[in-house]
Amino acid sequence: MEESPLSTKDVPLLGLFGKLTALKRDWTEQHRLVSILHVGDSHVASDTMTAEIRRLLQREFGNGGRGYALAGKPWRSFRQEQMKNSMGGEWQRTVGLRKDAEGPFGLGGGRVTSSEPGAWIERRVAGVQGFSEATVTFLSHPEGGRLRILVDGKEHHVLDTRADESALIAVRLIVDAGKARLLRLEVVDNAPVTVMGIATWAAESGVVYHAVGLNGAEARTFLRFDETMTRAEVAALAPDLLVFTLGTNEAYNLNKEEILSPTLFEQQRDKLLQLIGRYRGAAPKADCLLLLPMDLAIKPADRSCYKRVRVKRRGRWRRSWRLNKELSPLEHPQCAWSTPQSLEIMRIAAMEAAKVAACAVWDQQYAMGGEGSIRRWAKMDPPLAGQDGVHLRLKGYRWLGNLLVNDLLSAFDNWKKTGRIELQTNYQMIPGSEKDVSH
Repeated sequence: MEESPLSTKDVPLLGLFGKLTALKRDWTEQHRLVSILHVGDSHVASDTMTAEIRRLLQREFGNGGRGYALAGKPWRSFRQEQMKNSMGGEWQRTVGLRKDAEGPFGLGGGRVTSSEPGAWIERRVAGVQGFSEATVTFLSHPEGGRLRILVDGKEHHVLDTRADESALIAVRLIVDAGKARLLRLEVVDNAPVTVMGIATWAAESGVVYHAVGLNGAEARTFLRFDETMTRAEVAALAPDLLVFTLGTNEAYNLNKEEILSPTLFEQQRDKLLQLIGRYRGAAPKADCLLLLPMDLAIKPADRSCYKRVRVKRRGRWRRSWRLNKELSPLEHPQCAWSTPQSLEIMRIAAMEAAKVAACAVWDQQYAMGGEGSIRRWAKMDPPLAGQDGVHLRLKGYRWLGNLLVNDLLSAFDNWKKTGRIELQTNYQMIPGSEKDVSH
C-alpha cells in the first residue's frame, strides 16, 4: 500500500493507524506495543466501557497487558477489570476531587500512604496472560521510607523513596517474561511511603489500554493536579492515543446556572484545550480522540411532581420524596425528564476544542440514539441505563464500547484501502428496541 500523503498534524488518528498497521505486520517478529490512555469521569472510573474497548482491541491486535490504574484501593468501591487490587495494614487514602484536597496528585488523582512496616499493596492480573514488565509510580521526599517489591512471592528489589526534594518517580521493572501474576509492594521501615499508580505490561506485542477515571470529575479537576507529576506519569506510559471522556458533570452542574452565557462555553472549551495540551506536552506524538458527552436527563424541578413515599434503606423504613409516577408527562409536561441545554453547550465546546487541537471526535449521544435516548435505554428490558439519567448499566456501557471499536476498525480498514481517515458512525440496532439508528 502506498504511504498516505496526509500528515499527522492535519489528520487525527493517522499516527495511531500507522502503528496499528506495523503491529499487524510485525507482532510475531518483535516486541511492539501500542499504548492508549483513556481519561475521564465516572463513565471511565467504573472501567466497564473501557474494559470492553480494551478487550476488543486486544482481540484484534494482541494483548499488550492490563496497563495503568491507581495503586491499592484509593476508595472502598474501587474496582477494575482484568485485575484485582487489594491492600493490608494502615493506609491513608487521598483523592483529589475536592478543591481543598491536599496535594500533590499526579495522573490518577489519588494516592495511598503508609508508614507501618509490613503494610502491603497487591495487584493480581487476571486472564490467561501474565505480565513481563511493571511500572510503579511513587512519591519521593526527604522523610521517605523503603518499599520492597515482590513478584509472585519473590523479592525483586527494594526501592528507597527518600530524596532531597519531593518528586514523582516512575520505576519500570523487568520480570519473568509473560508469566508473572502477582505484584506486591511492602513497606519496610517506620517511615512514610506514598504510592500513586501501577501499570503492568505483557511480554508479547499488542495494545495496552490504560483507564484513569474519577467519579464526579470535570476537566478542571484534572487541571488542579500537579502538572509536573501528571506529565511524568503520562510520559512513563508513552501513549500513542489520548482519549478523553468528559462533559457529563460539567453539563449537570452548569444546568444549575440561571444564565448559560457564551462566556461559559468559552471557559469549558479552553479548559479542555488546556487539559489536552498538558497531556500532549508529555506525549507530543500522541493522537487525540474526544468522546462527546453521553445523553443526559435531568429530573423535573417542579416540586408538585413529587410525593413522599416509604422506602427501606439499610433495614430501616424512611420517608423520602420520589417522582410521582401517577402523573403523566403528557398531561403534566412540567413533570417530564428533560435534556439540559447545558449538555449542548458542552458538546459544542468539545467539538470546538477538538477542531483547534486536531483531535478526532466520536458522538456518544448520537450513538445512543440521540436526545432523550438515556431514558429509553433505562426503560428497556433488560435496562441499558440506570434510573438516574446519568449512568449506564453494565450491558449499556459494553454496547457503547462495542460501537466505538466498530467505528474505529471501520475507519482503520477504510484508511488502509483509500488513504483517507473518516471516523463516522455505523451503528447497529440497539438491543431491545425496534428503532434502527444506523445510517
